[in-house]
Amino acid sequence: MTTPEEQARPVNEPRDASALTSRKPREVSAGFVVFMVSVFMLLAVLTRQGLALGLELHWLSESTGQLIGQTLLNYLPFFAILGALWWRVGRLSPHDLGLVRSHLAPALLWGLGFWIAAQLLALGMTGGEFAPAPLISGGRESTATIGRLLGQLLGNALCEELFWRGFVMVQLSAIVCRRFKLSPTRALLIGVLVSSLLFALSHLPRDLETDATAKQLVVLQVAWFAGGLAFAGLYALSGNLFLAIVFHSLSNTPTPLLEGFAPTAAQAYFALAPLGCLAMLRMLRGPGKPADTPASNDGA
Repeated sequence: MTTPEEQARPVNEPRDASALTSRKPREVSAGFVVFMVSVFMLLAVLTRQGLALGLELHWLSESTGQLIGQTLLNYLPFFAILGALWWRVGRLSPHDLGLVRSHLAPALLWGLGFWIAAQLLALGMTGGEFAPAPLISGGRESTATIGRLLGQLLGNALCEELFWRGFVMVQLSAIVCRRFKLSPTRALLIGVLVSSLLFALSHLPRDLETDATAKQLVVLQVAWFAGGLAFAGLYALSGNLFLAIVFHSLSNTPTPLLEGFAPTAAQAYFALAPLGCLAMLRMLRGPGKPADTPASNDGA
């Protein structure tokens, strides 16, 4: 069995593989990655089987007008268990998982910019005639809407991006690059594909609870896989995990000001529009040059 020191070696990646290679996370063993994926899947199953903390603390959600929602409460055990294992066993710091303090403000600004653009787009699609969405309708609906967004930013999206992109994708890429002597770009591609596939499979317990047919389940898995690819692309191109967290949150909970913005269109917009923008910026800068992304100023 490897010691924590042996598990936590610096990842050796050339700088030109992607924006991710500008930072040097610590590498854990392949066995530890498999163990952590198993723990995450088990937690997902247990949560769907009625062991959700949000159900036990429903009174807290009700007393705060759903500002502290069930989604946020349900992910507290994930953070407690996964965080303890990362810290005590893997010897990983928040920085190793992609949580770089200086990346937060740029990611929030990007998210705000695309969110404002979405509201203007929705206004244009309605021809100037609109009805206010729950966010600005006032009262309990407004509080609940904000609570749902916080449940993504501090719960679901934060946990999934931290685990599948910040941990699994990066560590798998490093392990493949080292063990199979692949180029960093090819290793990263494998990390993106495998982590996105596992990300899709992690949603299967929830999908199985629905009345979906076998064909519909396949379609759902493909949709989850595509979403995983999009958020992995955001992280790979920008090197900013907070950017993936913000747009994952907005994709799950678009939080519109106006009624009439189709949920499916909103999900696609918040997943693909920033990805396309980053890809264009990277192409304009040319190969081998750092893209002008929200992670351009790295720091702890």
